[in-house]
Amino acid sequence: MRDVNCPVETILAQIGESRKYRHIAPQVVVRIAHRAWERTRRDLKATIKETKNALHQVAGAYFRSAPRYEAWQVVAESGQVEAVLPDILATHASVAERDIATLPDFYAQVFAHLDSPRSILDLACGLHPVAFATYAPFAKEITYYAGDIYTDLEAFLNGVFPALDVKGRAFTCDLLGEGFATKIAEEIGEVDVAFLFKILPLLELWEKGASARLLHALPVRQIVITYPTRSLGGNACGMARNYAQHLAEITAETNWRVEALEFPRELCFVVTK
Repeated sequence: MRDVNCPVETILAQIGESRKYRHIAPQVVVRIAHRAWERTRRDLKATIKETKNALHQVAGAYFRSAPRYEAWQVVAESGQVEAVLPDILATHASVAERDIATLPDFYAQVFAHLDSPRSILDLACGLHPVAFATYAPFAKEITYYAGDIYTDLEAFLNGVFPALDVKGRAFTCDLLGEGFATKIAEEIGEVDVAFLFKILPLLELWEKGASARLLHALPVRQIVITYPTRSLGGNACGMARNYAQHLAEITAETNWRVEALEFPRELCFVVTK
């Protein structure tokens, strides 16, 4: 149970003064702040510091530079999004690891294992929706829902989707928030496929068992999961083997079908419930 004495308004105000974290959805900040409040034994200064450190870990470390949303949207609306796509993808570390030249093959292989989806839920999406709209087969025929923790990213994607002929919408969400999957089911309904690209290790680091709970609770039939094979610093350390084993443990007592695909710098699984 959350401590009602936690000064969330003060913490939100402090976080709001940071250029790096001001656009993170309030529900994410509040959840992290409550945890920090307990861990620091109700020390406000220490709580704010720990909250910022946690926000860097879950989000800030992945943006290599400040996104240029306004400029990108102008170019996208002119129909020249491919001209700035390298700049867009290079901004986010996770998305930048994919070579643009390999994207058509990546999507082709993934879609070969999907059951002709009419709707997709892309969680912790980052800037991936722009690449998807540009290179994925049938992208314009699919209703696409994109969730992340940044309010300015939400605004950018909702602004640029019409220019990219994307049906659907972006929204802010907290994958570790209470009742997250239930809220998704209520607000969006059942979706054919969920994308969880490189996010499960981070969720697991933050809250043990979060991966299994999310996979079981999501109202989808198929889930495309990817894992990084190297850390942001370039270290491998047996990551691919460990992640494959962890997913095998999660699905061991289910009748789910798990198909493995391997790409440069990325391990991919298509799970069919």
